[in-house]
Amino acid sequence: MIAAGGGWDSITEKYMPRHMLSVAIVAVVALSLAAPKATTAQGLPSVHAGLAFSSHVEDAGVMAGGYFPILDGIKVGGEFTYYFTDDFGAVDFTLWTLNINALYNLIAQASGLDVSLLGGVNVLRWSGSYDGGGFNGFGGLVEFETSGTDIGLNAGAVAVYPVGPVDLFGKAHAVLGGGSGGVVIGAGISKTFGGSNDDDG
Repeated sequence: MIAAGGGWDSITEKYMPRHMLSVAIVAVVALSLAAPKATTAQGLPSVHAGLAFSSHVEDAGVMAGGYFPILDGIKVGGEFTYYFTDDFGAVDFTLWTLNINALYNLIAQASGLDVSLLGGVNVLRWSGSYDGGGFNGFGGLVEFETSGTDIGLNAGAVAVYPVGPVDLFGKAHAVLGGGSGGVVIGAGISKTFGGSNDDDG
């Protein structure tokens, strides 16, 4: 469930204009389409999956995503995270986030350890519905649906270490601004695609 101070009212009061979100998504997609032009020396595309926990949501979630190289030492991409939120009695509640990030390589050791700075946009979307089958004072069934979106900025780091055919990764980032501020931590596995002689993954 959402942490104290970040309830439904505080989220719905802080909408970001939809056209700004559209511009951000189009920009990232355009950069991602340029990724196949990158050479192996500039990094390799990768996909990842794992678990996440948000101090704002106060529930665990599953995430999946990927990153693509666009310049030497820079990748763009992100992930989708679905949180296992608790329902509020007869209210069905769902919440997910979409992170659109850029990674800047900070450390690339011969052992394969790779540490990158992370920055980007966090889009949080929640919805709730009630269909309890009860009756209001006028004899009608009580039911409703409500939803909201909140936008914040991501700032953090990602560490990746190769283990056999896959990599292990851990990440932590703060969400700044909006009504969904907090800290998100995650871990899981990632898979790099491309040449076998490149250290960047």
